[in-house]
Amino acid sequence: MSKLLDWLEKINRGGTTGGIGFGMVAPREDVPVMALLGVVSSHDPTEARAANKVGLAGALIESDSQQTGPSKQVLEALGKLPWGVQLKKPSNKSVARLRKQGCDFFIFETGDTPADVLEEGDAARILTIDLSMKPELANTIEDLPVDMVILNSPTPDDPLMVTNLMAISLIRNQMNKFCILRGTRPWSTQELQSLRDIGIDCIALNVSRFEPGEMEQFKVTLDKLSRRKSRPEKSSAIVPSSIGAGLRSTVKREEEEEEGEEEDY
Repeated sequence: MSKLLDWLEKINRGGTTGGIGFGMVAPREDVPVMALLGVVSSHDPTEARAANKVGLAGALIESDSQQTGPSKQVLEALGKLPWGVQLKKPSNKSVARLRKQGCDFFIFETGDTPADVLEEGDAARILTIDLSMKPELANTIEDLPVDMVILNSPTPDDPLMVTNLMAISLIRNQMNKFCILRGTRPWSTQELQSLRDIGIDCIALNVSRFEPGEMEQFKVTLDKLSRRKSRPEKSSAIVPSSIGAGLRSTVKREEEEEEGEEEDY
């Protein structure tokens, strides 16, 4: 199983618990509210070494050649840190080759990815989603064989505006998949809190944009974020017409149960 996917599932559970003996519970593991990926060069091991030192959730490799993975020097610098690549026009051959190199996750584009490339395996499958995508189309991603989605920040170099958060939240609410938001510069504590509140599970930032020591402090800030407060349940009278993936699956399940009861008669 993908290490990145496993880590996000652990964050989603708020840590892991396990039984010890009869009635005893293992202490909950301290986990952050969001994971942090570092975007690094495929050729320069300096950025990979920095990402490994800080202990990020993983590294996203930027490559000029979309069909090849990181250099040997970069792989050595990453150590045991999970890494993944973003592929344009992927093929089964290129994906298989990268899997053998130890690729933990793949990022695919919607328009140039053959459906058979999304076969299940040890590596996580991540789909790039454009914020301009219509909500009803984004809602269909829930049924695709992908593990998570990644959104590109509408203002990668500028502060997030309220309208940006609204656009991100609109797409985010259409699916139950884990969601990564990619930016470039480090976000402020208030921006991180806002991203947490709209359901972002992971952020990906360029390692090159951090000054020496800044990435360590940013991770400390991220790790100290508290979990968002539970939202009050909405009454059925104000459910929006464009229902989210979770509600859609509930309605579908209830309809199937009703059909089963009718067949019993």
